Amino acid sequence: MEWTTLIDVAHDADITVADENTTSGTRAVAIQLKDYAGNDMKVSSTIMAYIAADAAGAAICTTAFDGIANGTDGEVIELTTGSVMLLTSEADGDIDITISESEAITGYLILVMPNGKLVGGDDVSLA
Repeated sequence: MEWTTLIDVAHDADITVADENTTSGTRAVAIQLKDYAGNDMKVSSTIMAYIAADAAGAAICTTAFDGIANGTDGEVIELTTGSVMLLTSEADGDIDITISESEAITGYLILVMPNGKLVGGDDVSLA
């Protein structure tokens, strides 16, 4: 495998979960994909993600959120409404999503990197 190929593959991510907007029942999440060297991605990348029942990502959440939508950066394709999604970043590795729910649900965002590594465990619960 060429060195440039390793750099062009998302290897890790930083996840920032905003406080819940209790008025709208939403929570914004910002994701920054990182390359093999720990730098922000310089190409668009696609990863899988799901909402897990625990921080380790051992099991998918049995109750799905009402929805997961695009934020300002990247693209979200829900494969299973409110729980499993395909995320595509912008060319700088940014992905923003908005999670919505009208009832109280506990869940943890897990990203599945192309090498199989699980990143996350961030609490995205809504009350």
